Amino acid sequence: MDDSVEQPGGPLFQSTNPSELRRAGGGDAEALGSLVAKYHAPLNAYLSLAFPSVRPHAEELLQDFAQDRLLREGWLARVDLDRGRFRDFLKTSLRNYVLNWLRKKRQEEQRFEPLDELELPAQQDAAADAFDLEWLRAIVSETLRRVEEDCLQPGKQQPRRGQTWEIFKLRLLDPAFQDAQPPSYGELVKRFDLKSPTEGTNMLLDAKRRFERHLFKVVAEYETTDDQARAAEVEDLKQALFRLAGRC
Repeated sequence: MDDSVEQPGGPLFQSTNPSELRRAGGGDAEALGSLVAKYHAPLNAYLSLAFPSVRPHAEELLQDFAQDRLLREGWLARVDLDRGRFRDFLKTSLRNYVLNWLRKKRQEEQRFEPLDELELPAQQDAAADAFDLEWLRAIVSETLRRVEEDCLQPGKQQPRRGQTWEIFKLRLLDPAFQDAQPPSYGELVKRFDLKSPTEGTNMLLDAKRRFERHLFKVVAEYETTDDQARAAEVEDLKQALFRLAGRC
């Protein structure tokens, strides 16, 4: 790929499946655009905490990192997803890129003090956590979009699909993300004309199962691991959301 390839618009870094990664590694502009867009927010969060001194240059560094690494022909072909998570590979690559940038900048300024202060363990841990949080937000956001679309899809024969989404939202999403008080099942019976509270619990269970199914698919798009590792990651993400809502 040369510099004449038109780069996608919008932020450079938003699921990373093997096919997409292979196409991106081969210079497919559309696959590259999709790849870098998915990771912009997590990498920006990581960069700002791992290297506070470069915050004024964060966007410039991310653009350069994408151009010099992700968009460079052949670089992504070196990625072996079977050896680890792609997001961990990206974090390490960005960290090394910024350290090299800082060393070069200090040499140009004839400053020769060590960079140890930029590698404090607590600082790096906080930066890694910030990256994972942004990644989690992207995963959950896309999963919830698909669950809502699934529940509200026209032409579905199963009754009360729209109400299933509403109950899921009222009982789990609003408490988790808006600190709202979940309505009782008695209130849901009246609001949605249910036969009994049990019908409400069954509808919530159905929504949770849809959420888990879509979550597995989204995680599979972002990360390529074996089914056992992927299932464990899905379970962690699912339980994190349910803990936010104060219930499982």
